[in-house]
Amino acid sequence: MAVYKVKAGRHAGATILAFEGTNSYTHGIQDLIGVAFARFGPIARVACDIYNSVRPTYVTGHSLGGCIAEVVCSRSGCGGASFNAPGPWSPNPATCIADGDRYDGVRFEIHLANGDPVSCMCNPGAGGADHGHIGSIDNGALVWHYNCGGQHGIDVMLRAINNW
Repeated sequence: MAVYKVKAGRHAGATILAFEGTNSYTHGIQDLIGVAFARFGPIARVACDIYNSVRPTYVTGHSLGGCIAEVVCSRSGCGGASFNAPGPWSPNPATCIADGDRYDGVRFEIHLANGDPVSCMCNPGAGGADHGHIGSIDNGALVWHYNCGGQHGIDVMLRAINNW
């Protein structure tokens, strides 16, 4: 986790709370299993406590960090973005970790790489409108990127967004 202060430009003065994503294949599998089997609750509570102490303008994250950012948005109404994150939302209350009701109408972008194993693994309707995120294609929050070659890395996603 890191906190950034924007120094210049139209967002000067904004504070960004960034949650770190998975940094290895082994940790990735462990993280996805934790999300899929609802062992994510304690992580989500700590993330929300951090949000409440920082009170950032935006939250963001990649991979597991993006999932955390979506959960924080759902509970706080804070805008932001997630990148190649497993979806935290589920119609089953026992496995839904995006359990807040404050994300409707919030400016939160969800960027996913088509074919990315992490984005697709926890999103049953990957590539379609019915997926596990707090936003959708219909409301403009979710964007599928088809020029990433199925890769998960944030560097690939940044290039895709720059060419979008």
